[in-house]
Amino acid sequence: MVVKIISFLLKYQRRGLLQGSQLQLFSSLPRETYSTVATSTIKEFKDIPGPGGVAQWPIVGSLFHFKPFTEFTPASFDKLIEYMVNQYGPIVRLQLSGPKVILSDPKDLEVVYQNEGRYPLRPATDLSALYCQRNNLSGGFAEVQGEDWYALRSPANKFLLRADCATHYLPIQNLVAEDFAQMLETRQRGACELADLFFRYASESNGVVCFNTRLGCLRESTNRDAETEQFLNAMSELFLQLQNSVSGKSIAHKFYRNKTYRLYEKARMTVHEISSKYLNNALKEIKKEQAGDSLSLKQRSLLNLMMNDQSLSLKQIQIILTALYTAGTESTAKNMQVLFYNLAKNPDKQEKLYEEIKVTLGGDEPLTKEALAEMPYLKACLKESFRLIQPTIFSANRVLPEDVVIRGYRIPAGIPLVFTQVKCCRAYFSEPDKFIPERWLRSQSTRKIENAPPAFVNTPFGHGPRKCLGFRFAEQEIYLATARVLQKLRIHVRPESENCSFKYMIFVEPEQPISFYFTNR
Repeated sequence: MVVKIISFLLKYQRRGLLQGSQLQLFSSLPRETYSTVATSTIKEFKDIPGPGGVAQWPIVGSLFHFKPFTEFTPASFDKLIEYMVNQYGPIVRLQLSGPKVILSDPKDLEVVYQNEGRYPLRPATDLSALYCQRNNLSGGFAEVQGEDWYALRSPANKFLLRADCATHYLPIQNLVAEDFAQMLETRQRGACELADLFFRYASESNGVVCFNTRLGCLRESTNRDAETEQFLNAMSELFLQLQNSVSGKSIAHKFYRNKTYRLYEKARMTVHEISSKYLNNALKEIKKEQAGDSLSLKQRSLLNLMMNDQSLSLKQIQIILTALYTAGTESTAKNMQVLFYNLAKNPDKQEKLYEEIKVTLGGDEPLTKEALAEMPYLKACLKESFRLIQPTIFSANRVLPEDVVIRGYRIPAGIPLVFTQVKCCRAYFSEPDKFIPERWLRSQSTRKIENAPPAFVNTPFGHGPRKCLGFRFAEQEIYLATARVLQKLRIHVRPESENCSFKYMIFVEPEQPISFYFTNR
């Protein structure tokens, strides 16, 4: 199929019919926004540096970035982006499932945020958009745009962006973290089993938030529920197929239901079906407790608060909570592994963090809201881990409603602009390749971070109206697991994982599962 498409394009390119072909999403927006560049010096979109020739062909151009045409594969996508930035500079025009502009200077990202408008447009992956289109579904946060997005996001903000929205769950999530630490303490596990255990911890911890229940994800393999396993497998499959579409490995799904699309559709339908069942069970429990007039944790939960909000329909609640669960589980699991790896590789920092945990919590006390407020080094360790090994290859992805000029180039409305922080912001830090959490600690005298980098250098959860809704829950789940594990254990890596390399699928992950091992304190 791909060979036929390329042959077709070669035929028509020779006839000159593909010259200057570009995607235009908006065509009649009158006002333009410019940076401080003289109008006479402004260059056009086609002049932006980047690979030319067949690599700029519509639809199939992205294929020419990968093997057998180059040394890169979808699994080394971050290396491709790093190569492009090194080769062409801080602004690059690239064909990746359509034309895109890659930015790598945080000052340019600031221009993007200043011009994103009231309803920032973040392009959905074409796979998820096609799924909604082909199944006649309205879509969730990732697919809807404009006023429809705002109608969904605005009420969700009331519940998910409050400073205390996550700390409400500390008591029950402490129990999940305790189970996780106990599983690590019970016996040594292989690298693949450990990677799965991180995913199961995040799945279980998110489950108590979104579905008001323990799903049983942290049970040993001999005692697991078949439906829960089906749910977790579908989640993993969903992200695998998303990566195949985002990287350009699959393009045929745009034209027909190929294998990538079919696997994605099946996984997403399974996630929807089982999450609907979990939510219905949670609602029944809430109604039962309300009838009994006994106020419990479940009645004060996120789900119950949303149910009592007249501006939200049951369908909207399901969209919000399912999105919170699916987006938060995979990313939290990956970022936990990265933090544990950085702590294992830097035992002096790990011991310093342990001392803070011991002073604040003692040897066995659970993490509380008050204790968390007194643990700046724990927060600094996570922030430094995010800086050193970024959670995603693109920390921002926007389509602007009006033309904008960045670095002297006019970028038409409708062209996706993506920002990469992966290894591109070293200049703002001393010893940038070292894990130094202290760089994020505030001075006791000024209460400010000394030599603070510019804004947007380290924004793993995004910024502005489209900032990740579940960031407070993600951070809290990582804090809990880290504190609970270090109360009991030391984290180490075996020799084969000493120099672990990371790759970017949808989220960062080790190229090979990390061989952690744990010893008692």
